[in-house]
Amino acid sequence: EVSYSIEENQSNSYKQISKDEKKDSTGDRIYTIKNKNTETTVLKVKKNWVKTPDVLKFDVDVQLYANNKPVANGKNTIAKGSSETEFNNLALYDDAGNKIEYTAKELDAEGNAVENGNILKNDGFDFKVSYTQNGTEITISNECSNPQDKTFTATLIKKWEGGVGDKVTFKIGDTGEITLSKDEFNGTAEWKKELTLPQYDNEGNELTYNVTEKEVKGFTLNSANSIEVSAKNTEAVFTNKRNIKSIEVTKEWKDTPDSLKTDVEVVLSGKVNNNEVITKTEKITLNNQERKIVFTDLPEMTESGEVIVYTVKEEGVNGNNEI
Repeated sequence: EVSYSIEENQSNSYKQISKDEKKDSTGDRIYTIKNKNTETTVLKVKKNWVKTPDVLKFDVDVQLYANNKPVANGKNTIAKGSSETEFNNLALYDDAGNKIEYTAKELDAEGNAVENGNILKNDGFDFKVSYTQNGTEITISNECSNPQDKTFTATLIKKWEGGVGDKVTFKIGDTGEITLSKDEFNGTAEWKKELTLPQYDNEGNELTYNVTEKEVKGFTLNSANSIEVSAKNTEAVFTNKRNIKSIEVTKEWKDTPDSLKTDVEVVLSGKVNNNEVITKTEKITLNNQERKIVFTDLPEMTESGEVIVYTVKEEGVNGNNEI
């Protein structure tokens, strides 16, 4: 008696899952071989950030779905520094031979799927989530609707030399102006003011602010009058030096014998609207060969920007000379 057997050549695309042998009523052998398609596929998921600066990006969890049902253990994470992930070795067909359709969705902080067009909130910022699928590639887009809510702290530093102005006004880009006053800083020679500014515009572009100072009467700006501040350069330092001058006084003796000459005391007075704001006294002695003195470090204006008018006179002599 001859014994027969049947073996199937295995294919890369199919796997034998069962083989049955039985005899029919006539005694003939019937072989039934059941195969399963073993082809696999890969689903690539790309992450697209719209109007979202890097600092606002975050890790995204993605859930895999097969025929609209979540796949167990089918969750991957796209780190904020990455742009894609892949689900590998996915069965292309089910046991019945039907092709499996794969997709993926982003998960919120509670692990719930975010549907197309819905808003995902993260750390105070809103992101509209949308999906685009082309075959085995899905792009998940997150569009930030309020990147301008991200702020940074800029510091205005005002330094005064030779005197302290009453106030100073700065223009902060297109956001407007800010005025600082002496009273606010108790008359100190260095003022610091912190400003909270948007770091990005509503398109997610990083902002730079051009800070300029308005002229302060009686002071000269000893630093650049245009300083850019941003989240990368948060300080703007402006230094103003008080405008000063010197007044030279010479003593002349006319038709006066040496025996009558004496030391002379000279009084300098600085006034604003006839109110004396500065007074100084110097002496021209007989041994002063040049017979002159110089009053130095005289401010041209008051700290509030009013012109100071100076006069000098000889002590004990009526009248004075306006300078």
